[in-house]
Amino acid sequence: MSDYPDASRDVRDDDAESTSVSKSCKKVSRRTLDKIAESLNCSITEDRSPEPRSTQAVVQTEKGEYVMFTQREYNCFDDEIHAMDKKYRVWISERHIGDQSSGEEADEGIHAEMLAISFWLQGRINRPTAIGVSKSICPRCWEVLKYYGVERREQMEDNTPNWVHPSRHAGQEPPEGLSHLPQKVTKNREYDW
Repeated sequence: MSDYPDASRDVRDDDAESTSVSKSCKKVSRRTLDKIAESLNCSITEDRSPEPRSTQAVVQTEKGEYVMFTQREYNCFDDEIHAMDKKYRVWISERHIGDQSSGEEADEGIHAEMLAISFWLQGRINRPTAIGVSKSICPRCWEVLKYYGVERREQMEDNTPNWVHPSRHAGQEPPEGLSHLPQKVTKNREYDW
């Protein structure tokens, strides 16, 4: 049995959470995805300097779709997404926010990259093949992305004090190859499975 979700199926068109609409896009490099994510992040501040408290990720799926994941929502993303569409001819068809604090969508501080993997594990998006991120990726996220074969940017040196395993967020057991990672980390305290 494979550790991967059924990547052969498409995300259901009638899924209430899906706002995906088909539109022709060109495939871009992973580095271009980083540039798009960085630009989205810099749109948050008036002087367009990086916003360190929030991370944005842009996923390219196996079906050629582009989906944005962010830890927090900002109104400025509307204009910036439109600008990125024009500049790179990449149409971001969905935007998912990870700052939900309660209910089914509670994220417990999940990183934007892991929110993308969780959505794939749940069958809410097609399989990610590349991910652009607005800053270096923490070692745990980098390991998960590597495991699933997702092209990614460099990793930072140290782990972050808070982290959530995408399998936990998806309500699943982790695959054997990722079960050594904690299910979550809060203020540097690791919680095992």
